[in-house]
Amino acid sequence: MVRKKSTQKRLKVGSAKAVYEPQNRIPLRDIYFGAIDATDELDHVSQERVDLFYDTYYLPDGLEPNSYLNGEKFFVYGLKGTGKTSFLRYLEQMVIRENLSVVKPELFRFSSQFPKEIYRDVSEAFLDGREISAEDRATIYRDLDYEDVWKHIILKRISEISNSHPGVIFEDNDEHKQFFQFLNSISSGEKRKKLLKFLPNITAGKVVLSINPSVELDLDFDDKEKREISFHRYSAISVDLFKKLTPIPENPFYLLFDEIDPRTGSGVLFELDCILIRDLATAIKSLNACHAYDSKSTFLLAAIRSEILDRVKHLGKEVHKRIEQFGYSMNWGETGAVDIRHPLIKMICTKIAHSEKRRGILTAEIGNVEEYIWPRYFRKSKFYQLEPKYIMDISWHRPRDFIRMFEFCKQVDGGAQEISESLLSRVQKRYSKSSWSEISHHLTLTIDPFSIEGLEQVLTSIGKEFDVSDFEERILTKAYDHENVARLSRIHKPADVLLNLYRSGAVGTRNKTRVRYVFRGDGEPDFDGVFCMHKGLHRHFSIVSSGRKRNVK
Repeated sequence: MVRKKSTQKRLKVGSAKAVYEPQNRIPLRDIYFGAIDATDELDHVSQERVDLFYDTYYLPDGLEPNSYLNGEKFFVYGLKGTGKTSFLRYLEQMVIRENLSVVKPELFRFSSQFPKEIYRDVSEAFLDGREISAEDRATIYRDLDYEDVWKHIILKRISEISNSHPGVIFEDNDEHKQFFQFLNSISSGEKRKKLLKFLPNITAGKVVLSINPSVELDLDFDDKEKREISFHRYSAISVDLFKKLTPIPENPFYLLFDEIDPRTGSGVLFELDCILIRDLATAIKSLNACHAYDSKSTFLLAAIRSEILDRVKHLGKEVHKRIEQFGYSMNWGETGAVDIRHPLIKMICTKIAHSEKRRGILTAEIGNVEEYIWPRYFRKSKFYQLEPKYIMDISWHRPRDFIRMFEFCKQVDGGAQEISESLLSRVQKRYSKSSWSEISHHLTLTIDPFSIEGLEQVLTSIGKEFDVSDFEERILTKAYDHENVARLSRIHKPADVLLNLYRSGAVGTRNKTRVRYVFRGDGEPDFDGVFCMHKGLHRHFSIVSSGRKRNVK
């Protein structure tokens, strides 16, 4: 078939002016942009939607799936909303669709499957069931180490999966039988129920074996009659037995760790979860190194939030170095020029092109996708295309922001065949409010909900730029009339609040012409400059003035 030559005029990259000749565009309601939350999209929707996710997934430069599937890398890290979960789920689908193994990958959700039990057991072990207070931290957290617990949980699951697939993941020999026997030898009585509170560095916890393992282990029980040994020694023997297994590389098993997010509402819970995550990362690195690189059959992969890395730097074990060495940073804000070559622009154009192809429109197959899609669908006016910088400046340089923004466009005008400056203006209120909702949830890691309500009062109608003294004076002024602002002023220092706002992406800092934002890879704010509210929040907080004097009125 001879393809009809397109009459669409191609734009030179970087050019804004164009003759407006829309061709075969589809309405926004028929475009698949993706879902804000990949977990909801893949767990609770149709197979057709899962297919769309996989077929339209965009891999940023430098992120190579095979390096994760072959064990070269096993961490992916970044700020919330940067696509860590999506990447893990893409790998999961890749294994299934390309028949890379007869064993289906398994997903372990940290936030829902582990911390609640751990927190309860810590409380019962040290505090007779009462809540952990700030005063307890010095005596409990100093030596807290859950690496052995994580190794047991992971190896226990590997033993169950390999035993249910005999001769598939590992050779079904005496070593495999011994491994499975030992990993299932802990007594099922009260000790079994309280396994999670065995903390060797604190209580020298013991485990009771329900059976007598084979004599080859030559166990020297602490109590021969009870068959009792320390949990630390039990963990070490488990790892040694795991190393002796003979892998079958043709059928790898992938265990994916996701939702590795700290809990909110209390600094105590946050710090405890950081310790748990620190030891999980250490256990993953250790167990991934148990078998030779070219003959592995078990792969442990994890997605970790960047702010956790910042915290664990101060908790020992140098976990951040391991994660950086064996991981990939999901940071879309460090990619250079903001034009149609930017990976986020290419990502959204790829999704639009795929939606067109599903309806038989093939113009996007000619040349680079973004050169055909962007000028046709993103318009400032009839004669000018929308500059990518316009959208990037009101986003946090994350896939989630783009999806949220364009899904609102579909809700407001699903019949539109272009995303215009006018349409984006109409959805800014919704987008701004939704973005702040996510940011405020992040802030609850360090600020209590009532103080956050006070913070919203402080930020409403604040100037676009302000320094620390402006911010402090505004809090004091507002505290006279608002109880939640008064609470904010009593509990939190203004500089600490600004630091948390910066780390959440709500504000940046400017010093002369240098602007810093956390999503651009700038780790800390510049307190010598002025703070500036992110443009994406202007509509929600009714920020219209650029003068700093307004901040204190």
